[in-house]
Amino acid sequence: MHPLHDYIAKQLAERLRTRRVVVWYDVRREFAPFVAEIRGTAETCGTVASVIIAGKATRLIEYNGSFFEIRAAVEPFVSPDAPEGLVIYVPGVDRDRRGSVLMELEMAGDCYEPQLKRLARNILEKKYTLGQLDPLLNRPGVSYEDLIYALSDDTEPPSILKTIFQGTSGHDAMLAAWLANVGKDAAIEAKDATRELVQLVGVRLGLELNHDMGLQKLRAITQRYVLANEFRANLKFGTPTCLEGIPDTKSKGEQSAVLDVALKLRSVYTAEYAGIADRVEDELNLRDADIPALALGSIDTFRFEERLLLSYCGELIAAKSFDEAIALIAGHEHGFWLDLDIERKAQWEACRRMAELGKIAAMTQAAMAKVGTHPDGWVSAYAEKEGWHRLDQAQRRLEAWVANLDEEPEERPLGIVRRAYEDVCQLMAEGFAAALVQSHWTVGHAMHQTRIFNETLEHRPKPVAYFLVDALRYEMGQELVGRLPKTVNHHPKVSTCQHPIFSSFKGQSGVLTGPLALLEPVGIVSGFEDVAV
Repeated sequence: MHPLHDYIAKQLAERLRTRRVVVWYDVRREFAPFVAEIRGTAETCGTVASVIIAGKATRLIEYNGSFFEIRAAVEPFVSPDAPEGLVIYVPGVDRDRRGSVLMELEMAGDCYEPQLKRLARNILEKKYTLGQLDPLLNRPGVSYEDLIYALSDDTEPPSILKTIFQGTSGHDAMLAAWLANVGKDAAIEAKDATRELVQLVGVRLGLELNHDMGLQKLRAITQRYVLANEFRANLKFGTPTCLEGIPDTKSKGEQSAVLDVALKLRSVYTAEYAGIADRVEDELNLRDADIPALALGSIDTFRFEERLLLSYCGELIAAKSFDEAIALIAGHEHGFWLDLDIERKAQWEACRRMAELGKIAAMTQAAMAKVGTHPDGWVSAYAEKEGWHRLDQAQRRLEAWVANLDEEPEERPLGIVRRAYEDVCQLMAEGFAAALVQSHWTVGHAMHQTRIFNETLEHRPKPVAYFLVDALRYEMGQELVGRLPKTVNHHPKVSTCQHPIFSSFKGQSGVLTGPLALLEPVGIVSGFEDVAV
C-alpha cells in the first residue's frame, strides 16, 4: 500500500484492539477510497465481509441506506461477550447523537469521526514544513488521491529546511535554531530555501515577511517580533507605546508558537538569547518605558524586567509590606536572568532576607506587648522553637549575606529593616530589664550555669567528651546544637537528645544582639559512650 493507507489503518486497528466494534461516520465520504482499498473487489453493502486491517483479520459492513439492515446483519457478530473486530462504515450521513439506531453499538464500542486532512497532516509534517503544508491542505477539494500523491516520491522535493536543520525536532525548534545563529544562512541561500523559511514564519508565527529581504534583516525582524510578543503576552495589564510598531499575534495558536520559540531560545541557546534580548531591549527603548512593576508577569524576556521588579520589592520593604515582598520574591526567584547572573540572584536573596527580618521584627514587637512582667515569660518567649531568637538569627543572616555582596542592596529598605531590628532590641532590653528588677533579679525555671554539670552531666555514662562553646548568641548556639546530630550520625552507636538549659541573666547586653541573646543552650549528644556540649 502507501503511507497514508498504513497510517489510517494503524489508527483504526488501535481502536479495534481496545473497543472491538467501531462505528465510523464519514459525512464527506473522504475515506471511501481507503475503504475500497481494504475491501478490494468484494461488495459489503448490507453484508458483512472479511477484510485485513493493519495485518489483522477484521469484519467490515458498509451502510447502504438502512441502519436496521446493518443491525440485523451484525447481530450474530456482536452478541458474544468478546466479539471479533468489526467496522461499520457509514458514509454521507451525519451521526444522530440522540436517536441513532446504532446507539447501542456506538456506546458499547467506539464511534469514530476522523477528518482526512487532520490525519494526513500528521504524516505530511515528516516531509513538509508548515509553510508548505498549509497551501497544500487548504486548497478546496483536496482528496485522498491528492494526499497519496503528495506523499509519493514523484512529487516536488520535500522540505529543504528539514534537510538543512537536521537534528531539530519540530518547527519551533527549527525557527529557534535559525533565530539563534547565522550558521545555516549560507546553506539556506545556496539551496534557495529563503522562500520556504518565510512561509514557515508566516504560517507558524503569524509574521508576514518579504522573502526578498536578506536573511540578516529577516532574522532581526523575527527576533524582535518573537520577544516583543512574548513580553506583551506576559503583561498583566497595559501595553507600552514602544510596542505599537510591532504587529501582534492574531490567534492563540500563533501566540503559543511565539512563546514556545522564545522558551526554546532561552533553554537551548542561552548565551545567544542574552545578546538578542539586550539588543531588542535597546531597539525598543524598553528601559525608559513607563511600565508599572505590577504589570509584569514572567520576567524572563528582557533583562530590565528583573531589575524593575527587584526595585519594586525594595519599595514594598520600605513600606513595611513584608508579606507582599516575600510572596513576590518567591514567585520570581528562579527566572532566566537570575539563573544567568549569580550576582543578580544574590541581590534577590538579600531582598528576601531584608523582608524576613522586617517581618520577624514586627511580629516580635507585637508579641512583647502580651508577654507580661515576669522574666520567665520573657525567657520562654525568646528561647522557644519559634521564639524571638529568630529575630537575632534573621539579622545575622542578613548582615552576613550583605557583607559578601559585590554591590550593596538599595540603601533605603536595608536601612529601614536595620532600624526596625535595633528598635525591637531596645524595647526587648527595656522590657526584660524591668521584669528582672520586679522579680529581684531571678529567673525561676531557668537552670543556673553552676548546676549544669552536677545535675545534667555528672551522671552520664563514662567516658564523656565535653565541648565547651562560649561567646555565642543564643540563636547561634541553637543552630550549632541543631547541626551536631549530622556531625556524629556516622557512628552507629550515637543517638542524640537535646536539653536547652538557660543561664541566669548576666545583666548586660550587646548593642545589636538584645539581652536575651546571651542565654546559652546546652546540647547533650549521648551514646558514644557520651558527648556533652
